[in-house]
Amino acid sequence: HYLWEVVMKKVCSQVSEGNKVSDEKMTLAVNFSPRQFQDPVVLVNEIKHFLSLHRFDPAWFEMEITESTLLMNAEETIKALHLLKKYGISISIDDFGTGYSSLSYLKKLPIDCLKIDRSFIQDIQEDYSNSEIAQAIISLSQSLKLEVIAEGVEEEYQKAFLMKNGCDHMQGYLFSKPLAAEDFEEAFLNS
Repeated sequence: HYLWEVVMKKVCSQVSEGNKVSDEKMTLAVNFSPRQFQDPVVLVNEIKHFLSLHRFDPAWFEMEITESTLLMNAEETIKALHLLKKYGISISIDDFGTGYSSLSYLKKLPIDCLKIDRSFIQDIQEDYSNSEIAQAIISLSQSLKLEVIAEGVEEEYQKAFLMKNGCDHMQGYLFSKPLAAEDFEEAFLNS
């Protein structure tokens, strides 16, 4: 728990500094484990307290949860997500399509975005074969008026397929490998 706070404080500071000098505001996407949702009410209070204490705009904060998080203490978790959404935080389902949650949850949850698991993107071939699941998730997102992010984009043809099918955002080695804060500033903030 202490390590989480130290890392969060550092990264919130870096995003805040970056947003002061950049016209296009960055958001901070943070993965939360099912374990952190063992007591959803406490988690909500901790997040709100932390963001308030560090003067971090909730609009810049995105919570990423996996489908398996929804299976734990489902009713309380859904209430917590509604409270966080009301506070101004965005909520994404990470690695979508790899869990076992019911699709009916998607209508009940206050989510903003589905993130297509990288395994479905890696399956896409140059002739666009094996793209059915990625295409279905994009269509589902569009029907539910959710943003969609493709994870693990490594090839130009994957990018072309995703753009052609209306994928909102992409991430992966095609765009950048993980960077240290200084290298990120040099590559993206000072250009």
